[in-house]
Amino acid sequence: MQFDFSQRFEVLRFHIFDDFQRILIMTFFQRLKRFLFGLLLGSILVFWFFGDRSEVLTAWMPNERVMKRLRETHLVLPDSMQCRLQCFQLDSLAVRELMVRGNVRFGKSETRRDPLLYTVDFSQHEPPLRITFACDDSTSALVGVLSLKGVMPCDCH
Repeated sequence: MQFDFSQRFEVLRFHIFDDFQRILIMTFFQRLKRFLFGLLLGSILVFWFFGDRSEVLTAWMPNERVMKRLRETHLVLPDSMQCRLQCFQLDSLAVRELMVRGNVRFGKSETRRDPLLYTVDFSQHEPPLRITFACDDSTSALVGVLSLKGVMPCDCH
């Protein structure tokens, strides 16, 4: 009895090709499941390790870092600025509320001197304001308030 290798090889070749296609398709879905599982597990671990420091995950752009620094320091309002703030119907609490959303103007800020001077535009206030802060390690002092819509009548000197 003679064994026919060619016929056996053809049958084996089709089985291998079918199995190879099945393995490729299954491998993609297995890889996708494993990738999604790893992504979920990694996200859970990141939030577990850094959950109490969520600002580390969100405040990484320069504007957010400066605004975070301004919010975390003690706000000093000199007497000369109290009158200017009253012209815009603002007080220290209102300035703190404005500091949640502001656009730092780095071109007009002076970041290479001590104390640092940051110029911040607040478009959510009416009229839109430009406030300048002088920052050091623990305090930020308000040193200038301007209206972006032009000159506001004010009796302050």
